[in-house]
Amino acid sequence: MIAAGFGFNRQAPMTDLLGALEEALHLAGLARNDVSAIATLEAKAETEAFRRFADCMKIAVVPVSPSRAAMFDKLCLTSSSVSEKHTGLSSVAESTALSAVLSNDSSAYRKLLVPRVIHGHATCALACFSPVERPQSNHVETEMSPL
Repeated sequence: MIAAGFGFNRQAPMTDLLGALEEALHLAGLARNDVSAIATLEAKAETEAFRRFADCMKIAVVPVSPSRAAMFDKLCLTSSSVSEKHTGLSSVAESTALSAVLSNDSSAYRKLLVPRVIHGHATCALACFSPVERPQSNHVETEMSPL
């Protein structure tokens, strides 16, 4: 499963959300139909632009609570001072993408395929489950300190 997480300000039009997704997909070498879910914070999921975007995508929407997103914040690879100021999260896009990934495989672990990309007033990150067992080392790719 691949999830796309989004961060954006309230002025972001639907085209910024779509543009951010397209940039992230291009970086990953993926297509829209490879994405199983789109996610953002609960409050942002109710905005007109995100609802229109979700209708256009025709896939599952995962509204993420701030407390759930915070559980995955330590796995973020990037950091935004604006995001931290308004949400307390290093990256809303990365945290919500990681939060939205679901798997029945207990040996799998979440990882970012594409860290946060910016398009206009929106950001997007792609996450998935890795089907391999989590390494025992403290130096795991997904646990790097935010930049």
